[in-house]
Amino acid sequence: DATHVSPSTIIRFVKRVGYDSFTELKLDVHKKLVRDASIITSNLSQLSYKEPLVFESDFEDKIDKLVGRIAQADVTFCVGIGSSGIMAEYFSRLLNSLGHLSLYYQDAGLPYYLGKDLSNETSNLIFFSTSGETRELVTIAQTIEPHFTYTISITNNSMNSLASETDLNIAYYVTLDRFIFNVDFTSQI
Repeated sequence: DATHVSPSTIIRFVKRVGYDSFTELKLDVHKKLVRDASIITSNLSQLSYKEPLVFESDFEDKIDKLVGRIAQADVTFCVGIGSSGIMAEYFSRLLNSLGHLSLYYQDAGLPYYLGKDLSNETSNLIFFSTSGETRELVTIAQTIEPHFTYTISITNNSMNSLASETDLNIAYYVTLDRFIFNVDFTSQI
């Protein structure tokens, strides 16, 4: 009743996908779900949230420079994709709550089209990327006109394409926690 199809339609579907009965299909699906859940659970048990953060020796100088740029900026654009996009949104909202105009984009195509009306020599463009190799973000960093925007990247290390394309890179060093199904538990906090 819940599927709004007749029992004969379900039986035909079950036969078409290679099972002899609906019960056999249910048991097989259940077995695969339990197996996949145990894989994910074993991977989750490997996570360590007490991992010490490691920063470069000039980290505080870079933070001071970033704070100075934000204080002088008319607007700060924060860009990221996926979980990095969530961090971009969080940082943008934090800046707004502190009284600094900030916009975030999780669609990496938008900042590429920034016009002279929004972007100028006192605006900032901050890229959030764990790997620093996200193709769309690297393309934006390579093509944005330098005299309009000061670019900053916040990445998991300083040796990546995005870091080399930006005016300032702030690197944090944490272990990458990526598992099956493209699940990424790497923290940027």
